[in-house]
Amino acid sequence: AELDTLLQAAEIEVEQVKTAQAAVLKAQNAAEAEAKATPEGGGGALDKDLIKVATGLETSSEEAKKSVAGCMALVEGNVNMMRIRGPTEELKASAAVLQNRAREVKASLEDTLQKVRTAKAGATARVEREARKLAAKQEALRQEKIFKQYDKDGDGLLNEEEIRAYVAGEHKFELAEDKLQNILSKHPDGVAHKDFAQLRSQIAIVWSEILNKRRKEKNEKQMATIKKNSAEILSALSSVEGEVAKAEAQVRILGPMIGASMLDMLSERTEAAESAVDAARDFLAAAKEQALGLGVDSNFETEAKQMALGEAKTLQTKVVALENRVNAAAVLSKAARSKIQLQERKAALLREATAM
Repeated sequence: AELDTLLQAAEIEVEQVKTAQAAVLKAQNAAEAEAKATPEGGGGALDKDLIKVATGLETSSEEAKKSVAGCMALVEGNVNMMRIRGPTEELKASAAVLQNRAREVKASLEDTLQKVRTAKAGATARVEREARKLAAKQEALRQEKIFKQYDKDGDGLLNEEEIRAYVAGEHKFELAEDKLQNILSKHPDGVAHKDFAQLRSQIAIVWSEILNKRRKEKNEKQMATIKKNSAEILSALSSVEGEVAKAEAQVRILGPMIGASMLDMLSERTEAAESAVDAARDFLAAAKEQALGLGVDSNFETEAKQMALGEAKTLQTKVVALENRVNAAAVLSKAARSKIQLQERKAALLREATAM
């Protein structure tokens, strides 16, 4: 009963969509007739009206789509329920009728909407094509205006000075003499308006060459700077390694002292070791910051960026190795400090016991 009620509502809504399709069909016939009859091939007001009508129908059909989806979900649920409980012949016959109605209403809606989408797609293609043609015409008029602007003597040809002025005014760079003569070799009397597009292409190629040259020069300078900075950081790391070695030498003698409980000497040596470890860490932190910053410049060209990342990775590997050595030295100095503190606590307890 529930499915039957939902189907009745869905059938009414789908029928309303099909009725509304008549307006789309009318607009489609008018737009396609205009497309065949006019040199432009459509893309005007009638096509835009068709798109508007079709879009409106697509929007208004949402409720019908939801109703049909609800019916199909209920049909699927009923089928699953019958599989579980086992249907009677009467129930099977009734369910089959409802399933067929649901499938028919779904197919009817999908067929209607597909026709609407097809009509809309054709109109959209014609409108977009016309827009491209209009844009091309406007660009042609703009280029004609530019040509006349630089054709100072009005002879319909751009001479040497006029070409220079055009490049400087529109493209913002100075055309090299050899490039200019190459252009004029093909147009000794000057560049006519019909060849203006070719001139623009030639200028674009020249500008691209200039940009590539600038990029190459910039890349070479960046790579030279990266090499220089990398060498400086590597030199700094060599100095840091010397500080790390000093710290290692200071902590190396702490082990025997810890075992021998040489408290007075251990205290003095531990302070020296801790100072050496702290100094090594400070030097290493500065070098690490430089190494990490080597490959993060967003203005690097592609080749320079790749080089910087490679150099940074190499330097960071060295930094990590030095960090591990400093940390190992710090562990030994900390152990010595713990031994000293333990001995001091024991001595304090002993003094308290003696005083009592």
